[in-house]
Amino acid sequence: MTKHNKTFQFSQKTVNIFDLQGKDLDFLETPIMESAKNNKEALAFMDDLARKGVDLVNTVIKFTKQTIEEGEYDQVQLSYLAGFLDSDGTINVSTSRTAKKAGYRFPFKAQLTVSFIQKDRRKEFLEAFKECFGGAGNIRQMKSGVCEYNITDEQVIVPLLKLLLPYLRVKKRQAALAILFTEFPKKLLSVSDYFLRAMLVDVLCSYNDSKNHQNTAKKIKDELVKANLLSAEDLELTRFVV
Repeated sequence: MTKHNKTFQFSQKTVNIFDLQGKDLDFLETPIMESAKNNKEALAFMDDLARKGVDLVNTVIKFTKQTIEEGEYDQVQLSYLAGFLDSDGTINVSTSRTAKKAGYRFPFKAQLTVSFIQKDRRKEFLEAFKECFGGAGNIRQMKSGVCEYNITDEQVIVPLLKLLLPYLRVKKRQAALAILFTEFPKKLLSVSDYFLRAMLVDVLCSYNDSKNHQNTAKKIKDELVKANLLSAEDLELTRFVV
């Protein structure tokens, strides 16, 4: 048996890698705050979003821990999945243009996706995840030599993220915002709620350091203003958009 290298010490007694001193719950740490600083409505939106995010995380963690203590789920597997999602996964909302004749009220639609990513030679790990999640989602083989296991069904995503939330660190905020995203109604969104959701998506994507998020709330609003599709009342109700 090889001897342990004495120069290596795992400082589990002095350093807690799970204690980030609230950094993983800092919903106000986003580039959007720079744009919002001179807009009191935008600052109020960000403060409200931060409060809702922290409240949701605390509520979910309390419920999930109780569920795990009752023996319904395996804590080791959940913590492993959370670590996998933190490092080799994404929680993202893509915003794309709607078809003109598809009956959409607004010119852009949003789609929540949770993805797990691996090299194609390790595709069996993703297949095991898919089986574990009841076969939901699909595994896509990319030309770059990686596989993406994508889940878009919110009835799968929400309970999954709630189970993983106590163990997530890097993507805890994205998970909370993704759950809040799903709480908006799917149909008959008011103009105000549509842009509240769009701003939430902007914040979520900013934590992903995404350069692909081009259809921001401001871009959408500017387009609607240019097309004279927002009333004076709509403009007043959406002053928080930056």
